[in-house]
Amino acid sequence: MRAIASSAPGRRHVGELLLEAMLEQVPELQVQLVAIVLEISLFPLYSGAPSFDELYRFLTSECGLVYRGKIDQWVSPRDRRILQIDCLFEKQDFVKSSG
Repeated sequence: MRAIASSAPGRRHVGELLLEAMLEQVPELQVQLVAIVLEISLFPLYSGAPSFDELYRFLTSECGLVYRGKIDQWVSPRDRRILQIDCLFEKQDFVKSSG
């Protein structure tokens, strides 16, 4: 499995490490995984955290998931920018196989 690109060379965010470790250490999890909800920052809030684009590419190309949309969001009280979103990713055929 390819590593998620990090904005800080040589440093990786704990969230990306956990996601990669989880998917690499438990290969059957990728087969059983039908959906995942992740809190993703739209602005660099944490040093070395992967961007939305990096996570999107990883989850869609490496994990075979499809982005279904935003469930919730966290808005900055200072300037009302959307800082983080909770995103739903699902297997492409999840709806077909569950119905």
